[in-house]
Formats: sequence, C-alpha cells, structure tokens
Amino acid sequence: MTNDMCASHCCSSLNDATFMGTELRKECYCSNAPNNDSFVKTELSECNEPCGGNSDEFCGALYRLSLYSLDCSPETIVPSVSKVTTESTLHCLQINNTVWTEEELAEKLYLLRNAISIDKKGTKLYRATKMSAYDPRKSSRNIGIVGIIVLVVPVIFVVVIDVHRICQ
Repeated sequence: MTNDMCASHCCSSLNDATFMGTELRKECYCSNAPNNDSFVKTELSECNEPCGGNSDEFCGALYRLSLYSLDCSPETIVPSVSKVTTESTLHCLQINNTVWTEEELAEKLYLLRNAISIDKKGTKLYRATKMSAYDPRKSSRNIGIVGIIVLVVPVIFVVVIDVHRICQ
C-alpha cells in the first residue's frame, strides 16, 4: 500500500471522496466528510509507520491515521493528493474514538436523562397504597378469574356437602 494507491482507490470507489487516510503500512480509509473539524488530531510525529509499498512515505501507525485531502474531480486522471509526503499530511488522527459535537453530546445526554428518569410521585403512591400496577392484558385478567374460581369452588363444594348432610 502507498498513499497514491489509497488515493486512487478512494477516488475510484467513492467519487466524491474528500479525505483519505492510511494506517499501519497497509490499510486505506476513504471519506467524503465536508471538513475535518471534528477529527481528533494528534502529533504528526505519531504517524511514523512507513508504507508497505514505499518506505519513503508514512502510512499512519497503530491506531493512528495519516490523513490527506483529496481532489477527485473527473478531469483529474490521477487523483491529486498534493505530493503525499510527511509535509503534505494534513493531520495524524487518533482513531477508534467517537467524536461528537457539543450540541450532539448535549442532545444525547438529554435523551438519556429522560429515558432513566423515575416518576417519584407514582412510585410513592404505589408504595403507600401497596397496589400493584394495572395490567391490561387479557391473559392476566383470565389468570385472575381462574384463580378466584379455584379458590371459590372448593368452598362452595364444602358448603353444599354440609347443607346436604344437615338436610338428611
């Protein structure tokens, strides 16, 4: 793998590729992100692994991605990566991190807080009255009816037998 090979791959598989990156001598990543503002940048010196196909170029490192800006315009026969050397590397990125903007993080936090909130008033009401929650399913109603029948039928049977004995 070389940076030129990765750029060529990105432009052929993703027509509107805007960035490409290499990692660990042989891995190639493509992106059509509009900008690189949300990427987690690290020191350029951390992307120090030579490319497998050209030891004069650097292809990231372990969990580090050498990032390059791409121009995949149709007129360009070979994609322009503006001389892929260490000097033209835009950034060395730390990968395997989820990057959220402040607004996205605030929204996710709001949703999580609402999802785990407890209705304290309802909880105190049930604890004070020791009532179980209403269950609208037919199966629960039927189980309750069968339970009452199982308890009442033997009592009625005993009462009928006793009345029959008294009447004899």
